[in-house]
Amino acid sequence: MKIKTQTELFCEFLDLLKVANSKALCTLVKSLSSHYCGSVVSLSLSEEFGRHYTMINKVVKSLSVRGVAEDDAKHYANVRKKVQHFISPWLPSIRTAGGISYYGLSLDATSGGGEHAKCRKNRGFVYSPNNQVPGNKPVKVGNTLSVLHLNVVEQGVRWAPPLDVRCVDLDNSTTAVGVTQIKDLLLDKTLPFHAALSVLKMDNQYCNAFCIAPLYELVGLVNIIRARHGQKVYFPTVEQTPGTSAPKPQGAKVVYGKEVFLKDVSENKVFKKTIAGRTESYTKYQESIVDTPADEQTEQHLTLGNGRQVICLVKRWNNCKIRTKHGFSMKDKPLDVVRISVIDAQSKKTIYNRPTFLFVTGQQKTQIPLDIIAPEYRERYDVEPTYRFSKQHLLLDKFQTPDEAHLDNWLLVWQLAFWLLFVARKEAALVVNPWEQYLPNYKNKLNKQDRVLTPAQTKRGMKTLFATLGIPRREVQKCEKIKGAPKGRQFEKRPTYSPSKKGKKDPIEQKKQLNC
Repeated sequence: MKIKTQTELFCEFLDLLKVANSKALCTLVKSLSSHYCGSVVSLSLSEEFGRHYTMINKVVKSLSVRGVAEDDAKHYANVRKKVQHFISPWLPSIRTAGGISYYGLSLDATSGGGEHAKCRKNRGFVYSPNNQVPGNKPVKVGNTLSVLHLNVVEQGVRWAPPLDVRCVDLDNSTTAVGVTQIKDLLLDKTLPFHAALSVLKMDNQYCNAFCIAPLYELVGLVNIIRARHGQKVYFPTVEQTPGTSAPKPQGAKVVYGKEVFLKDVSENKVFKKTIAGRTESYTKYQESIVDTPADEQTEQHLTLGNGRQVICLVKRWNNCKIRTKHGFSMKDKPLDVVRISVIDAQSKKTIYNRPTFLFVTGQQKTQIPLDIIAPEYRERYDVEPTYRFSKQHLLLDKFQTPDEAHLDNWLLVWQLAFWLLFVARKEAALVVNPWEQYLPNYKNKLNKQDRVLTPAQTKRGMKTLFATLGIPRREVQKCEKIKGAPKGRQFEKRPTYSPSKKGKKDPIEQKKQLNC
């Protein structure tokens, strides 16, 4: 009896997924993971799809419904949970480093498509890097996508498959959506993340009390967040030594100690303030945190991707605090400040102009040793190649639809297609062009049996893998032509909407969204 591969089991279970048009959904996911095209409708030309091109719209339309009604929102949430539970058997085993076992997660946001979807109401201006037009701002019209990733590193190959992806509405914030995603994932007792330790990496847009305070309630979560350069933090208060004759302080208990700033040099900084219509300047001394001895420090000798030998200097200050803001109390939520600087091993010169400051927060932050903080946060950058590959080859931002619910459904299709590639990373054939067979990235994997492919290499070999699985391809079914619209009927045109700008969020409403 032939043993079925993991890719074959993934496709069979996807065919039986309890959603509308599950069989057509399976063929659409297989087509997206193996066929190269520039538009969504071109997926119907794939040999794996085997259906009429109009079936793509039917699959995306009927996958879930998200509307104003409460029942629609519950149905969409149930389908999203079904997708998470479906991919859970293919989660890799929990990693072990520094004497602890944990899952590595990353949270980030990227821009979605929508430049030509003028009939979709919920569009705005989103960040678009690498704008090649001189003088233009790095923005475009579309939607912001909040994605929660799982970090996986095997044989030097880095993957960041999506665990949860959601579109950020204009009346919501990226931080609020991200916090909701993390809570929904870790509070689900049917998933393995609930009973395990998770280390979440985030960029500096999440470095605020609005994000840190709600996530502090999750016992099994430790956050590594990049802090803003020059941000103000406070050292813990110095407790009075027992037996001394110092007078007992009156009033409320002192919570915040000495004020320091996340910079390398202490300096006098000039500020301006306006009083009664008159602008005045004043100077304030900002003491650097580097002037205070660190609680822990270490040196790590690393080799960069270009072969450069570097020394990573890491320092840690424990139990610091930041101020309470907008009702999110930070008085009882201490955090550790970590400073990372990289110098050249030969010249002993600093490579980057500024060091990196990180916040380590969470009830179990003391379990995270200093040696793994820098390598863990470096994995946060693995999401950037994931977004580039998904937009170039998995049509993440190419779905131009006037319906918001269809966009949400397409994100679920992309999530399933990426996980299909992740499952097949060890089983897909390594397809090499003649001019690529001498490259080290391919030459080292040609004769290896147990090798891990990158997302681009995996997609290139999916057609060959599907041919060896023995799954019969379905022929296009012919049906009778339906009667069209009567002659002379006039259709109403869809209304078009201009892109909207996000307004300033009300802190009280944001707190209600997080159920705090």
